[in-house]
Amino acid sequence: MSIESFSLDKVINTLKIYVSAAQPERSIKYLYGRNSELQRIDEALQADGWHLFIYGDRGVGKSSLAASAEAQFQSSDNIPITIPCGPDTTFYNTVETLCRNITRQPAGTFKHDISQKLNILRV
Repeated sequence: MSIESFSLDKVINTLKIYVSAAQPERSIKYLYGRNSELQRIDEALQADGWHLFIYGDRGVGKSSLAASAEAQFQSSDNIPITIPCGPDTTFYNTVETLCRNITRQPAGTFKHDISQKLNILRV
């Protein structure tokens, strides 16, 4: 399929302007159609003891959704926990890394609550 009046170089240069595979998008103004997901994330973060996992197929915008939510909802006096995943990452490894990050001694004063609730958001 070709795009009329677009050469391959023009397509590549246009994609470089609007698409960034190297870094997740941190601004909610570029997350089109994600208002319901952002609202669910906000509700989960506002509820005492709730946590959430964002998961889905490759390339659907999980990292951008998480980074945008972090930028919008994270208070400036707390450091978010981000856990990168790769092709060999398992759910167990992810939860183990999360637990290790939660229990390490943070800088400053933080309150940690342990909860059994889990909100999983599939995008």
